[in-house]
Amino acid sequence: MNTPTAHILIVEDEPIIAGFIRKTLLSLGYGVAGHARSHREAVELLATVQVDLALVDIALGGKKDGIDVAHHMRSLGDTPFIFLTSYADPQTIDRAKPTRPAGYVVKPFNASDLYSSIELALSASQQGVEPAAALFLPDGFGKVRVEFADVLFIESRRMYLDVHTTGRVYTQRIALSKFTESLPAQQFMRLHRSIVVNLQHITRWNRTSVWIGDRELPVGRTYQTEVFQTLRGRE
Repeated sequence: MNTPTAHILIVEDEPIIAGFIRKTLLSLGYGVAGHARSHREAVELLATVQVDLALVDIALGGKKDGIDVAHHMRSLGDTPFIFLTSYADPQTIDRAKPTRPAGYVVKPFNASDLYSSIELALSASQQGVEPAAALFLPDGFGKVRVEFADVLFIESRRMYLDVHTTGRVYTQRIALSKFTESLPAQQFMRLHRSIVVNLQHITRWNRTSVWIGDRELPVGRTYQTEVFQTLRGRE
């Protein structure tokens, strides 16, 4: 029997999702350190078992959620954790950012999503660095750090790119295809040959458009099937 490459704690209150995660982790050669359904159970397990990484659902039932679990983990040391999340409102994202997660996996996810996120997090942890969770964008005076969670959408204008964030619009000269290489694929999706959107900020959608707040963005004809399937799968 092969030795597990890492012992991973599952913090998830949905039994079906937790079961899928457990089965997937074992099939990928990881060990399962335990399964917690609440903040209390997570705290108890963290005190008694070896944990190399945790997969933490943000929306746990109860007064304390996955972000509270993350704060507890930070108080114990530098064990990396990855947030599992569906649509996240700005208030939740603002609460999550200070915990410095090793990544976000957007529901619904598959085995490949878990594997890539886990390996990146473990690799960064072993090297003593944290995986990138932000961009550095030009603001006219230099470059400023912008969290992925604060990016609403990116729009190409011929030779220039506008990065729309919760605070302002950053413009730089770069091709959209090149820029998207720095974005987490689970969190961002192409709607159009000139538009990429952050899935966490979509507030409404149909087959031909998505909305970020009151801003309507078109879905290109060649992208409609993929966008429709992705958003239907997240309901």
